[in-house]
Amino acid sequence: MSTDFGPLIAGGDLFVAEGAGEVVALVVLTAHGDALEISSVSVHPECQRRGLGRLLLRFAEGRATALGLKALSLYTNAKLDELVTYYAACGFAVIDRRHDEGFDRVFMRKRLTG
Repeated sequence: MSTDFGPLIAGGDLFVAEGAGEVVALVVLTAHGDALEISSVSVHPECQRRGLGRLLLRFAEGRATALGLKALSLYTNAKLDELVTYYAACGFAVIDRRHDEGFDRVFMRKRLTG
């Protein structure tokens, strides 16, 4: 991973979930146009399959609504079919598939109501 999280923390774009005083999951959120972009969701391997990913997605949805945004957006690697399926089950629709920055990516969006 090559992400420098320092600027994200300083900019208020990185949010964490803690368990027993340790960071167990994180999400990076950035407003772009009418959507809040989810640029990273990560759950510690020992804490996966406990609903933390869905919790972070619900948090993102609440944050987007509080900011008056109309949608959530994200992209994932096209080779990770299980993530495309996961995000679709969470209400995201595929809006594009293309080669981007050296990767085949699937771009997804979830329209928010309310």
